[in-house]
Amino acid sequence: MKIQFKKNGIGNEWLYNIAEEINKTFNSHVIVENNRIVFPPDIAEGSCTYYKLSNDVDICITDVVYNVRMLYERAATTEDPYYSLHLNCSPSSVDHFSQGKKHKMGGTANSSIYWASSAIPVAFKTEPGEKFQSIYICISREYLQNTLWNMDSSAHPCGLIDKTSQCCTLETSTECHCKAGDSKDTCKVFNESEIITSNLYTALGTVKYNLVQEIINMEREDSVSEKIIIQGNVLKILAHFIKKITSEKYKKSKGLQFSDASKIMQIKKTIDDSAHFQHFSLDELAKLAGISKTKLKVRFKELLGTSVYKYYLDVRMARAKDMLQSNPRSITTLAYEMGFKTVSHFSQLYKKYYGINPNSIIVQNRRSLQ
Repeated sequence: MKIQFKKNGIGNEWLYNIAEEINKTFNSHVIVENNRIVFPPDIAEGSCTYYKLSNDVDICITDVVYNVRMLYERAATTEDPYYSLHLNCSPSSVDHFSQGKKHKMGGTANSSIYWASSAIPVAFKTEPGEKFQSIYICISREYLQNTLWNMDSSAHPCGLIDKTSQCCTLETSTECHCKAGDSKDTCKVFNESEIITSNLYTALGTVKYNLVQEIINMEREDSVSEKIIIQGNVLKILAHFIKKITSEKYKKSKGLQFSDASKIMQIKKTIDDSAHFQHFSLDELAKLAGISKTKLKVRFKELLGTSVYKYYLDVRMARAKDMLQSNPRSITTLAYEMGFKTVSHFSQLYKKYYGINPNSIIVQNRRSLQ
């Protein structure tokens, strides 16, 4: 039976969504108690436990034998974008569905990882009587950006600089001055498209398998020490996963194409710094990034979860709001300062964003000064 659910960002609300859907489908009594889905015996035996490790990372640990066939389907969402890492080490393989294709995950020889953005719907099917063991890690998009890229530095766009050696940690052909006075060093930018694109399947590997097993086989006491161990193992899993997919050997074996995410982040910074007074066309931004217009549009949305144009408008209108509140001036002056061709266009757009005519802000400011 199909159980559809939606997970929006980091948090445990989706557990209640799953419990409600199972109860409606099977006329059962599944409940959520202490961040754990509790199944009645006719549905499943075992545990499905949730931990919020931080505001940007959470994990669901599943060790269950279902007594009914289940098809779990997670709906796509861009409301609070995140990335998920599904590590399956079930004794028997299960069917996993993504972007119209079926894959096998789990099984002794096929324990595997599935990486995807929240914008991609995914599903997996379990069979009655077969043990299902997996962990499901979710990472906020903001966490990933802040961890992997230094958006304020054109010299170090990767943000992965070793604090001891002052050297970046991954290799590309992008030049930078990682060591003071040595211009020959290479900035090893983390620009792999798997980190920002739709999905990726890869093998779990012995080290990650053992880390997952340690998490799955814990006592589930919800203690501080238990949470620290889980946090440590999750960080190790992420580190090993990133190390593997960025290795030259892996890239060559998979024939993958890689995008330069640092260029996209530089475009973002350009918009952040200049959108309120300068108009940019897609052609101009693509030329600035050194990539095609099509690639810019696709990669920008993958990384930031919105279109270039929408992000550009968001920045402009946020700046307009700040300028109106901090330094009142006529709407005509502000509209032309920000590069709008007509005052009416600016006013309509402002009202669409904030539900109020910008002239009303001017009136309110004047009254507050009287």
